[in-house]
Amino acid sequence: QLIDAGEVAEHMVETLAYGPSGRIADIGGPKVEALNDIASDWIKAAGKRVIRVPVPAVGPAGVFKHGENLCPESLFGKMTWQEWLADKYSA
Repeated sequence: QLIDAGEVAEHMVETLAYGPSGRIADIGGPKVEALNDIASDWIKAAGKRVIRVPVPAVGPAGVFKHGENLCPESLFGKMTWQEWLADKYSA
């Protein structure tokens, strides 16, 4: 659930303005996407030629397979992964 670093920074500044409040709510980017799709989008945008080798998510990496690192109930921000890629690789 990729999120733009600038949008996170703005949110942190806004949150700090309210003073101490304990743990704040998790936020994630505006769109939940599969890791394979994220990688494919990057490969295409960057013009890379790669050989993809499937690697099983085992041990601590298993949280990614099961989506435990996501918070789809807290979509935040406006910039999507595809917009970020277009901005970065448009030159």
